[in-house]
Amino acid sequence: WVGVATAGLPAQPPGAAREGLTVRRNFLRRDGTPLDLDRVRQNDVFVLVIEGRSETRLSHQALLVHGLPAGWEPEAARLGPGTVAAFPWLGELTRPRYAAARDDRLVAQIDLTEQEPAFRLAFLVRAVTPGQFELPGALLTDMYRPRFFARQGTGRIAVAPAD
Repeated sequence: WVGVATAGLPAQPPGAAREGLTVRRNFLRRDGTPLDLDRVRQNDVFVLVIEGRSETRLSHQALLVHGLPAGWEPEAARLGPGTVAAFPWLGELTRPRYAAARDDRLVAQIDLTEQEPAFRLAFLVRAVTPGQFELPGALLTDMYRPRFFARQGTGRIAVAPAD
């Protein structure tokens, strides 16, 4: 048997694409109003809501990964499952099989089935470092059938110094 391996970094980040799954995110203030990403200041704490759905009528063991810009950090507080008393406007949140808020990303594993094809997760995030940063998109993929996926494009954000 002959094997070939390559390694490298893409010159451009991959663009948005999807096949069988969808993923979207919303950045909200703690009162539930939309957050203007052009007006984020150092020490602002806000809510990142990530929703996804299977459009295949198949079961998926889905992995969600959402990278965080270098100037943001996840807060330790867990939101959900179910309703969150401090944020009733969030509605019903899904119980993932696994969820972790790492230094540079948010990770969750969710089972999507024909009976429950959608999920809704929420995370608290803090802007900690002033500057301009790349905002990664969310990636939702079936862990065992990677042809089913949803990937958001990247963007740019700025964090202004605290007042």
